[in-house]
Amino acid sequence: MLPPRENLTKYTSQGADLVSFSGGKAVRGPQSTGFLVGKTEWIEYARLNNAPNPGVTRAQKVSKEEIAGLLAALKVFTDIDENKETKNYLDQMNFIVDQIAEIPGLSAKVTHDYDHYIPHAVIVLNEDWKGPTYSEIAERLKAGSPRIYIASDYRDPAQCMWIDPLNLQDGEVEIVATQLRELLIKGASGF
Repeated sequence: MLPPRENLTKYTSQGADLVSFSGGKAVRGPQSTGFLVGKTEWIEYARLNNAPNPGVTRAQKVSKEEIAGLLAALKVFTDIDENKETKNYLDQMNFIVDQIAEIPGLSAKVTHDYDHYIPHAVIVLNEDWKGPTYSEIAERLKAGSPRIYIASDYRDPAQCMWIDPLNLQDGEVEIVATQLRELLIKGASGF
């Protein structure tokens, strides 16, 4: 799992022969890419799936443009100051939580731990919440202008929703916080 970036070497230093990582997600490379880290012997075995050797991997081949995109993304990913990046994410998510924390019927907090290495703002609608459901909130934000995508719990019934800062650009956290706050204030009054 990336980040933390230390995982690029952690598992092999603990004895793993081969580790695979997604080239998408936090690395921000093409979603169809990935890469292997490990012992040369096992990397060479994986390379046997390359052309001209036919096999089941033919359908999963990655284009040279995607490989170039992955290499560029890995360069950026490994050059970023992880502590500074994490602090920025924490600041963004704390800003959102601060904007909605006093709205009656909900609770909000920032989650940042090993399972959520990238900080997330987590929102829970309490039993006294009178407004829209998690999925209705997500749909209304998505239908607005600008469109805002937040994740809603996939359990039935949903138990929370969260905001992931990974793809927020400069200035967008304020837009997300404002739109979310306005919608939740209206929702708290039972619109």
